[in-house]
Amino acid sequence: MSVRTGSAGRAQNSSGVAVRTRILVLLCLVLPLAVFGFVAAQVSARDTPSWDRSVLHFAYAHEHDPGIWRLANGWVDPASRPVVAGILVALALVFFAYRKPLGVAFVLVALGSALALETALKHAFEREALYEGASSYSFPSGHAMAATAIAAAAAYVLPRTWLRAAAAAAGGAWAIEVGVASVVQHNHYPSDVVGGWTIALAWVTALWLLARGRLR
Repeated sequence: MSVRTGSAGRAQNSSGVAVRTRILVLLCLVLPLAVFGFVAAQVSARDTPSWDRSVLHFAYAHEHDPGIWRLANGWVDPASRPVVAGILVALALVFFAYRKPLGVAFVLVALGSALALETALKHAFEREALYEGASSYSFPSGHAMAATAIAAAAAYVLPRTWLRAAAAAAGGAWAIEVGVASVVQHNHYPSDVVGGWTIALAWVTALWLLARGRLR
């Protein structure tokens, strides 16, 4: 009886994990890919979508308002190298404290591969930058991709549930702030940011699904 009960418990637990994995795939892979596809189709038409212009006008009209807009303008760059380096060092200390060095490797691979994907996508779409004198194409936003990749990777592989929840909340807020700053500071179209957020989330989710067996 105890063997059967144990087997039933394991089967039920496996079923619950499978359901959570399906929900995760839907929310963090399929849905972001669908949104990215929608935005990419509009960008590839070589015409700024009407919603892009509307968000830009709203952001510029409120760029000196209090709240998130002022916070966005308060940064020179919320995804600058010192900020990113500080976050990566903090994550590395946590992973090594819990003796999970593969977690550090996953975060670095997620970030590096996301930036490589960004370069490939920018050359594929060749969208001219919002401001004159830019040294690269505009779509998708590399800063939004980098912030999202780090936040998502940490949320997937940190060794405790509360740490993963904290990474999802704090990292998500940081990624949003990075995107808002990019728009308010006239560096990117909103569609560049949305494209960066969604493709990075989908990419890191796919990487985690492939590597999760080795990361446990």
